[in-house]
Amino acid sequence: MLAAVGGSGRSLSAQCCQAVGRALALRRDRGTIAYEQWIAPGGSLLDAVIRFDEWVAETPRIGLWIDSSDLTIEETVNEVLDRWADAMVD
Repeated sequence: MLAAVGGSGRSLSAQCCQAVGRALALRRDRGTIAYEQWIAPGGSLLDAVIRFDEWVAETPRIGLWIDSSDLTIEETVNEVLDRWADAMVD
């Protein structure tokens, strides 16, 4: 998530990441298609999640990054709000 902060010239950057096993469980339990575009022809969902996780690992850490593997949605939101200053980027 990247959002401009009203007229300040600064932005808020917060990224939530999950461990591979947790991402697979959520995908299975929620029936989402979150990783479908990462599945290579003949590949599996596990391959796609691992591929995505590797891509995330190579992404520069700008702003706030949270491992939300063991957090509820409410806990994740609270973590972002509690660490708001960490998420601010120029």
